[in-house]
Amino acid sequence: MSGKETINVNINHQNAIQFHQNVFNRHQLPADAWLFYSAFSVLPEEQREPFWQEILNVMGDVEKETAHSIELIEIMLGVVEMGTTEEKISAQYFYQQIIDIKAEMDSGAIGAQRLQPFFSHTKMKNLLIKINGVISMDENS
Repeated sequence: MSGKETINVNINHQNAIQFHQNVFNRHQLPADAWLFYSAFSVLPEEQREPFWQEILNVMGDVEKETAHSIELIEIMLGVVEMGTTEEKISAQYFYQQIIDIKAEMDSGAIGAQRLQPFFSHTKMKNLLIKINGVISMDENS
């Protein structure tokens, strides 16, 4: 393939996970460098495919993508409160990725102008405060 062809098939969450694992392995990156890896590792099996389909359904609509992202952040906060130790570690890594993305946006390195209105929403600010609190608690442990 020249890289210009389009493959039009339905990709389920298992295909997406395997694809990302293969690519990340090839580039010697950890699987959890993919933001959704943490989500799939803590979601119950029966919720993974609907979660993935929602990702596909909102793709390209910044407002819906942001709402879905906020929902995911709320899920991960629930994991910190009630998850296993392993799940909590995944959730904390996820939070750190979110904070890093937010820092990149604030520095102007990535699409800040397009995304900033959504990320300055009060709910998102409150979630980021909670996330920072979780990271801080972890660092002080």
